[in-house]
Amino acid sequence: MKKIKFFMMIVALILVPNIVLASTYSLNLDCPSTVSAGENVSCKLTGTLDGSITSIRGKLSQEGLSGITFNSTLTCNPCNSQEFNVSGLSGTSANIGTINLTIPIGSAPNTTFRVIVNNIYGTSAESNDISHGGLSATMRVKSTDSTLSSITVGKYELSPKFSSNVYSYKVMADDIAKITINATSTDGHATITGIGEKSLKYGDNTFTIVSKSESGDEKKYKIIINRFDSRDKVNTLDNLVVEGYDLDKTFDPNETKYDVTVESNVKSVKITSERTNALDSNKPKSTYVKKYGNRTVSLDYGLNKVQIKVRAENEVVKTYTINITRIDDRDPNNYLKTLDISSAKYIFKKDVTNYSLNVENSVSVVSINAVAESDKATVDSITRLELKEGNNKFVIKVTAENEQEREYDITINRLKEGISIEEVESITYFKQLKVMNKPVKFNQKTTQYEVPITTDTSLTFEYELFDGASGTIELKGSTIGPIKLGTGKKDVNLSPIIDGSIIFVNVTSAEGYSRTYTFTAKTADYYIGDLDIPEEKFEIHWTWQLIVALVSCLIILCEFGYMIYFAIKKGGIENKRDEVRRTIEGGIEEAKKLPQKNELRREQRAAAAKLKQEEKAKKAEQKKLEAEQRKKQREQDKLDRIENKKNEKILKEQEKAIEEEKKKIAKEAEKAEKEYIASLEKSLYGDKDKPKEEKGESKPEEKPKEKTQE
Repeated sequence: MKKIKFFMMIVALILVPNIVLASTYSLNLDCPSTVSAGENVSCKLTGTLDGSITSIRGKLSQEGLSGITFNSTLTCNPCNSQEFNVSGLSGTSANIGTINLTIPIGSAPNTTFRVIVNNIYGTSAESNDISHGGLSATMRVKSTDSTLSSITVGKYELSPKFSSNVYSYKVMADDIAKITINATSTDGHATITGIGEKSLKYGDNTFTIVSKSESGDEKKYKIIINRFDSRDKVNTLDNLVVEGYDLDKTFDPNETKYDVTVESNVKSVKITSERTNALDSNKPKSTYVKKYGNRTVSLDYGLNKVQIKVRAENEVVKTYTINITRIDDRDPNNYLKTLDISSAKYIFKKDVTNYSLNVENSVSVVSINAVAESDKATVDSITRLELKEGNNKFVIKVTAENEQEREYDITINRLKEGISIEEVESITYFKQLKVMNKPVKFNQKTTQYEVPITTDTSLTFEYELFDGASGTIELKGSTIGPIKLGTGKKDVNLSPIIDGSIIFVNVTSAEGYSRTYTFTAKTADYYIGDLDIPEEKFEIHWTWQLIVALVSCLIILCEFGYMIYFAIKKGGIENKRDEVRRTIEGGIEEAKKLPQKNELRREQRAAAAKLKQEEKAKKAEQKKLEAEQRKKQREQDKLDRIENKKNEKILKEQEKAIEEEKKKIAKEAEKAEKEYIASLEKSLYGDKDKPKEEKGESKPEEKPKEKTQE
């Protein structure tokens, strides 16, 4: 026994130094908990050492998922992707390396697998191998399912019935202000947004539920919740009145547009109306939209659009429009009667609103005198203008009594010293200028033109400037500014063109002098190009003689040849000569009759034109008669409406008087009844024995006595 104990003590003494001096270390494998199919995943292998470990080796493997490939940054020995040997370690903390692996595409969602590191040995500086055992990290392939398994909207049913593959639903809800939407996902790892308590407005409310899978796939489910609108929908009027005036038609709650015409001196009218059910306390009341209820409206001349807006309890607004036309009998004349500008030569026309004038350099000041054609119009103009060299522009504005304005644009060109007006007037600006397809004959010195239009909406100007000249073209009143005229032969199109449209063409010569041409569009029934050819131009006058002569010569030559041939063959020269003579004489006689035939044709055309004119006059007279009849009918209708209005007013007054008389009779009867009852009670009981209820004391309820009518 003693020998055994001694032996064990010797063994312990031998082993103790090795246990105390043995090297220690720990390792950690850090991998993501979830991965996606096809993803490249990295796991970090780190360690905590005691300072004596210089290298670590081991093997890599996995279980649970086939097809994983490793691409490790660990030093391998032997060289394959599933074994590693990391050397050169020192210290107490070590980043051993990264294990890269690729998750196969098509890996089944929610598959769980492990990355395993085993057969791990740490080698110390003394070349001792210390076994670690093994490490592993568990991972799961992320789910790709983003569908929902159910949707609930309060207590209401979905339409159609829920299915995970149907993404749009409608719900008919009661008149409630809030509702709760809930949903569950098919896969528990998906996240859901868009659920919870929702506020509802009346009508359709659209909400979207978004379900997002772990892998990032999304599906959206649209829910349309219709909140039943139990509010009153009445937003009509029972009547609409423009006090003192009749509407153009009888008021109808469903008719929203009316016309009224008032005299020129009416500056305001009072609009009154009554909302449907406004006096019925048992029904919801509609309201007037603020500032659109009954009111007094100020009127401008011409058309005034007045609106009455009624809002139902369900917030729907109905608008009644009254177009009130205030007759404008003010003078519309805004023309100038005369325009005198000293030292300038020009011809004034009231319709022409643009003038470009030249004065000598010696003229430094001009006086201006503009007089309106109407005494009721006002003229805004200067009376004296100091001129600088070159162009001096100013505007004369004429305002008619009806406040319509007309502007006259004046440009006075004070010439340079040594230049005369004659020299400037002789300067040519355009090689050519014409309005396409219009009978406008351009002249360098003529600056005012009228352009006839029928159905035209645009005008095309073709122009060519002389070398060194420049210019602009502008449609007055257009939002497009002046268009610069280029060099060479070009076209420019202007639109929109209406009756009265004015086009200004301003051109400056190479010498620096300018000239403005004005083209005014005037509506015409028709126009015939640039040529004005009378019908007689197409008739034959002296030219018929030449034609007859040529035809006669041709006939003579033909007959002469035929006569020779006939004489040779049959000897009938004399007969043919007589035949030729008769033919020639017949042709001449027919030619002489041509003037008479032409005259007859002229008379026929004149008669046809006269007949057409008479028919046109008859049609005009017929239209005039029809217009007068329509006017008389309108006046009669107006008189009938006025009479009906008066009769209705009288009837209402009579009904009101009858109602007041009834009330008066009833009141007197009630008073007489009370007096009779009072006198009867007095005679029966006297003042002392008067019943308690007469003295204001309480008394058990009795059935009321039937009233007697006197």
